[in-house]
Amino acid sequence: MNSIWEAGINLQKGWEKPKPSDSRKIKEDWIKSKYMWKGFIEYRPEDGREWKDRERKFSDVIYEAAKVADILRIAEAIAKGGSLEWKNEEEGGKTALHICATSTEKVVGNTSSSTDANATTKEKTLVQKLQESKSLDDLDNILDVENADKGNEEDHEADSSTLERIKCVEFLIQNGAKIDTKDAEHQSVLDCALLENAPREMIEYLAAKVNITK
Repeated sequence: MNSIWEAGINLQKGWEKPKPSDSRKIKEDWIKSKYMWKGFIEYRPEDGREWKDRERKFSDVIYEAAKVADILRIAEAIAKGGSLEWKNEEEGGKTALHICATSTEKVVGNTSSSTDANATTKEKTLVQKLQESKSLDDLDNILDVENADKGNEEDHEADSSTLERIKCVEFLIQNGAKIDTKDAEHQSVLDCALLENAPREMIEYLAAKVNITK
C-alpha cells in the first residue's frame, strides 16, 4: 500500500516520513496528508488534471481489474479517485463487485499459501468457515484445506482462482462496495452469481455476506 500512497513523496518538498521518536503532531500531520489529502500519491499526465476526469478513468480501471481479481491495481485506482459504485452501462450496469464475483477471465497472481488450519475448523461447513473468516489470510487458509484432499491439478487450479476472486470481493467490500447494489436488471451481486453459475464457494461466500448485512 505504501508503494501507492507514498509513490509521490519525493515530489513534495519539506516532507519526510516520521520516525518513531517524532512527536504526535508530526505523525498526525503525516497521516492526514497521506490519507485524507492524498498528498503523496503520484499522478501521471494521462491520469487527468481534474478530479472528475480521474474518477471516470479510475472507476473503469477498478472494473477491469476486478475482472481478473487484480487487488493491487484496484487499490491504486481507489487511491487515485475511482468509485466502487460506478456502473458499467455497456455491460448491464454491473459494478466492480458484480463482475468480480461472476467473471470467468483468468485471474492474476493465482497463488495460495500452504498453511495449516485448525482441526476444529475442518469439521465446519465451508459456508461457516467463510462467514467466520476475519482476514484475507483466513480465506487463504480455508480454501487451502478444501484443496488438500483434491489430487486433480485442474480442480486445484480452479479452486485457487475462486479463492483469488473471493479475496478480491472481500477487498472491494472492505473498501466500501455495497453487496446489495443492483445492476440494470435489478440483480444484486448474489443474484448474478446464481444466474451466471458462479462457483459454489463464491455463492456460499456471498450468501454469508448477505446474511451478515441483514
